[in-house]
Amino acid sequence: AIMRGRFLKRSWGILTPQEVMEGSGGWPGKEPTVPEWVLRWAKDTQLPKGKEPAPSNWD
Repeated sequence: AIMRGRFLKRSWGILTPQEVMEGSGGWPGKEPTVPEWVLRWAKDTQLPKGKEPAPSNWD
């Protein structure tokens, strides 16, 4: 399964995938390769950062 989520830091900001993996005990074995379509999907569906406008286009 592929899911997208954000882990927030108590101080401020978002944890990187590496920080999440280190905090959960690491990855057993070789790190998986993320398929290109997943990277494209993640970029296309990312939330705006900070105070950037977040248009809602449903047409």
